[in-house]
Amino acid sequence: ALISIETGFWRLARSPEPTDLGPGMLPATGSAIASAEALEKLRREDGGFEVEASIVHPNGVQELYMGVANGPRIDLATDAVLRSPSAKQHSASTRMLGYVQEHLLWAWDIGTEGAQVVSHASARLARRQAPEVSEES
Repeated sequence: ALISIETGFWRLARSPEPTDLGPGMLPATGSAIASAEALEKLRREDGGFEVEASIVHPNGVQELYMGVANGPRIDLATDAVLRSPSAKQHSASTRMLGYVQEHLLWAWDIGTEGAQVVSHASARLARRQAPEVSEES
């Protein structure tokens, strides 16, 4: 199948605080980032924000990415790749997302079977207007 699915969670990378949820179902106390000023304290000197992404695939692979969101571009590289015993070899990945001339650019490079990280998939996505629906339809 050419079409795959993945699910994941993204967040700003920062030190854990008592205001964070977890582990598990343990409740947080208060609001972690309560203002724009608090958010700005997480900004790097180059203007970007450090981010983390946990991505899970139905084929038994889980990826933990670390990276930087800076303006219209996000660069990620795996910090860890977990595989179930039945999953195919997958050693590392990088991803790049960018917004250029009203298009979302996306590239995913992976390393498999002991190979170096090479281009795996990429796309250029454009926003389309939804067709107008008449009341008669």
